[in-house]
Formats: sequence, C-alpha cells, structure tokens
Amino acid sequence: MFKKKPTPKPPSEQPMETDSATPKYHHPKILLIDTVPEIAETLTKEGYNVSNETFGKPYKVPKDSSYRPVVVKTSLLKFTEQEIVVIDLVTGDPEAGPPAEKMTPAGELDWWSKCSSGVIDPRPRAMDMVRDKFDRILDNGGAFIIFSDAKVTQKLVLAADDDRANKLSIQQDIEKDNWSFLSILSKLSIHHDYGEEITVINQKSPLDRILDDHLKDATFYCTFSKDSWQWGPNIKERWGWNELAKNKYGATVASMIRRNDNTEGGWIFILPRIKRIDLFLSEFFKNILPDMCPGLFPHAEGQKWVHRPEYELPSVLEKAAQISTIKDDAARKVSYLEKAIENDRNESAFLYALIRETGDPLVEAVEKALALLGFKSIVNVDEEMTKAGKEASLREDLRIHDQSPVLVVDIKGVAGKPADADALQAQKHALIYIREQNRADVGGLTIINHQRILPPLERDNDMPYRKEILHNAEQSKLGLMTGWDLFRLVRGFIQNKWKPEHVTPLFYQTGRILPIPRHYEYAGKVKQVWKTAFSVEIEQGEIHVGESVAFEFPVDFDEQKVMSLQLNDSDVEVATAKCEVGIQREEASPKVKTGMAVYRIK
Repeated sequence: MFKKKPTPKPPSEQPMETDSATPKYHHPKILLIDTVPEIAETLTKEGYNVSNETFGKPYKVPKDSSYRPVVVKTSLLKFTEQEIVVIDLVTGDPEAGPPAEKMTPAGELDWWSKCSSGVIDPRPRAMDMVRDKFDRILDNGGAFIIFSDAKVTQKLVLAADDDRANKLSIQQDIEKDNWSFLSILSKLSIHHDYGEEITVINQKSPLDRILDDHLKDATFYCTFSKDSWQWGPNIKERWGWNELAKNKYGATVASMIRRNDNTEGGWIFILPRIKRIDLFLSEFFKNILPDMCPGLFPHAEGQKWVHRPEYELPSVLEKAAQISTIKDDAARKVSYLEKAIENDRNESAFLYALIRETGDPLVEAVEKALALLGFKSIVNVDEEMTKAGKEASLREDLRIHDQSPVLVVDIKGVAGKPADADALQAQKHALIYIREQNRADVGGLTIINHQRILPPLERDNDMPYRKEILHNAEQSKLGLMTGWDLFRLVRGFIQNKWKPEHVTPLFYQTGRILPIPRHYEYAGKVKQVWKTAFSVEIEQGEIHVGESVAFEFPVDFDEQKVMSLQLNDSDVEVATAKCEVGIQREEASPKVKTGMAVYRIK
C-alpha cells in the first residue's frame, strides 16, 4: 500500500540562490503537500514563493477487525490563497502510531477506521477539511499537479464511542479516500497497477517534450482512463480530459484536465511518480505553465512587452483605464457588502448556535430566539439560581411566564439522537417547580439540538425522538422540539414577517412540535410541476383566488398569492378537496417540486 519515496540527488547545475525569506516572484503562490524537502529547496532558490505542508502520514495500529479513531496532525495553514498546488500521493513507511490524541471528546461523533490492514491513513480526513477551498482555487484559475498513487481502501465511518454500552455507535459510512481533495476527482475510477514502461502519446507540444524527458525514469502506481471517469452534473460540459502518457498496455498513466467552456478555469495535471520531481517542476514552471496559465505567472512576460503602455494603442489604453475605474468601484462595493455580511452574521449569531452549539451557548441562543418570536417574560434559571445562591446545575434552563401554563424549558445539544433521560428531563423539572410554587398550571418543553455535528439536512429530522419518547411526551403533556425545528421557525418568522401570535402558541403544544405556524392550514401536496405553473392535489379545505399559499421547502417556507385557479382547463374561483387544481407561479420563484406540502394561509 505504501511506497518509499526516492530521495533526489543534488542537481547537477545549482540555480542562482535568492533570499528564501523574500521570494523573487510573489506570484504564483505555490503550495507543496507531502513532497520531499529538496523540492521546496530547489524552487525557493529559484525565487518562487513556496509553502511546504502535509496532509499527515499513515500510522500503524494493531491489526484486527475493530475500529479506531482517525487522528490527523496536519500543518495545512497557508492554503486558502495558493495558486499552484503540488501534491505527492505516494507515502513513505507508516509512522509507529497516531500522531496526536483523538480529535473529539469521548461520546461525540468522530471519524473511525477499521483496522483490518494494521494501518490507518488519516489523509482523507485532512483532505475533506480543505476540499471546498481547493475547489475554489481550481475554479478561480489555479493549477493542481498531482503525482499519483492508487486509492487507499479503508473502511471509514462516522461514529461515537458509547462508554456505558462499551460499543461504537455508527451513524453512517464515510465515502472518502486519498483522492478526496478535489470534488472533480472524488469519483475518478482509479485502477491499482505498477510499472515503469511509459510512453508519451504525442510529441508535438512543449508539454509532451518535457514529459518525454522526465517520464523515462518514472514509476506509475495506478492507471485511469476517460471512460472510467464517472462524470457528474455539468462536469462533462465544463471540463476536458487529455491523455498524456500510457503504459505498455495502453492504459493512461498521465493526463491533463482543463476547462473547455471558454472561462478562465483551472488546470489539473495527473502524473506518475517522476524520479526527479524537483528538476521537472523547475522546468515546468519556467517553460511550460506560464504559456498555458499566463495569469499565474505575472513575471513571465514573454512577447507581451508589445502591450506595455509605451507601445500600446491609445484607444486600448483608454479602455484599460475605464476597466480600472470599474474594478475600483466594484472593489469598494464588494468591501461594503462583505462588511455588511459580517455585521449580519454577528447580529444573528444565535441562529447558527441553534443548530451547532450545546451547553450555555445553546441556552443563550434559544433564549434570544424565543424573545425574537415574541415571548416577553423569559427567566434564565441559571442566572436566577446563581443570584439566590442556589445550585442551578440540576434545574431547567429557562422558564416562560407569558401565560398559563408556565413553561419549564430544558435545552441540550447532543452528538447523536436524544436519550430518554435527555428528552424527558423537563418533566422532572416541571414537577419540582409545581411543588415549589404550589401551582398546577406548569408545562414542560424540551428543545434538543440533536446530531449537532452533522449539517441539519443530513440529520434524521423525521424521527429525532423514539416513538416511545413521543408517546410518553403526549401522555405527560410534554412538548418536544429540535434545534433545527426552532431554527426553521425563526427563519420563517423573519423572512415571511409572521406575527408572534402565529408562532408562540406552538410552544404550548404536546408531543412533537413542528415548525408550522398557526395561520398555516394544510391543503395538500404538489402533484405536477411545469415551467410557470404547478398543480396541487387538495386533500382538505379549500383554496380561493386572491388568498395566499405557502410551500414547505427543506429549510424555508415560500409564500405566494393565488392569482388564478384552473380546474379541467377552466378558470375557477374556488378549488375544493378531492380535486387537482392548477396554479400559476413566477418562473423566478424558488422551484417547487412534486410532493411538497402546500398550506393555505388563513
């Protein structure tokens, strides 16, 4: 699985040295990942702006059928603004053991790997951390140079260790590998192979000629082909695949992927393991890449001196000045909007906390959300008990005194699904308050930010609470919400300008409380969708011309006014239950889908 990297010999011709602290060329910014030190030394001496980082190294574990946490110690700090990324996927011998401690506390979701091979490769985890930023580099004209290796096959899962049950609770499989650093490559079908006989397909371009020189002593550890690439949506139209070199059996061992949709997209070069990578990159950056990606090499002018201001046409200079003015104006507007975005995020930080946090930050976020929705008398019990000099750790988090009954609110954030004790603890706290105050009009409300490590749309939002918990809650008059439910409710309140009386009564319900405002009345579901219209199969109630309906999207509710109704190709004023009615919709509105719930707005 793992190969030793050959150590380059000293170059026969030493390049002119420059001060390594001050590169001669500030651009392109070059990021080297898991390459041997000599490569950085050579490029730095030639004046390039080089950073040297790592995805981490594979490490040994006992060889058995158990799972152990994936521990990564990566130094990827300076990668967001890089323009050229060089990655060597060929690793050396595994380290003796994990490089650091487990990354999350016991009981919380983490990456785990099966130990069948006796080695854990942490690189997929590090790659997953930076993939979105690497995609951005590529989409903005960056170049990736990859010295390839076969895919590392290891069983990865997202799981939490349950000390009480002495077992691992697996939430889902993780489909990542040592090629997961770019989305476009995540589905690349790579075949394990090995050999040294490599033939450059063409001999026409400068790139072909440099490859012919340097692939004579190269080794390949995998092959791939255009036909094996599992094209995703829009990839085939945007990206082109160019085979550069093959092995003796005709399988591709070197290729180039580039944008072919007339945009300034990026470049990907997938190459076998060249023996003298330092010399190859030196020649590649001097003589090949500047012509292919001139925007990355501002110092490599070539024959473009003819466009210097002293030689340029006056009409061209005038238009260039106009472009500069437009760019300056746009930069000012972008800066203004970026600051406005930051202010918006800071002012509404509690919304992020509702679906991310636990403990005091989550309690504080829920308190702010309840106040925004219209509750006036909210007591923070921890603060109340602290002022009274009493122990607060065994009491509820909030109480709502706006009306009868008083609501005792218990709030938690958990990595998995709520346990019975977590979900039903508000019952106990409500009973304590009943005895203390000698009053019976007290209700309980539990709000749990479940599976908080996962993005909310990847959580089990249909059944976050077990059926037994729901049944118990309904019998004991306890309300159950999730952090995601509250998040959606607050979003709808803000976006659709709902009134407090539309949402505050929800919190006094029992059982599972869904984020559907009180003035929404379920009508049916979307049956068919056309470009500027859709149909609703009405299950209950009526829909009238002139009133409004709302669609339940995965996150938000979108409202629109009903301007016309069509039933059996005829205009009608009212549509009743048990019929399918057509409704116009603006093309620019969010796209509705079949099966979406539709509500009549009362």
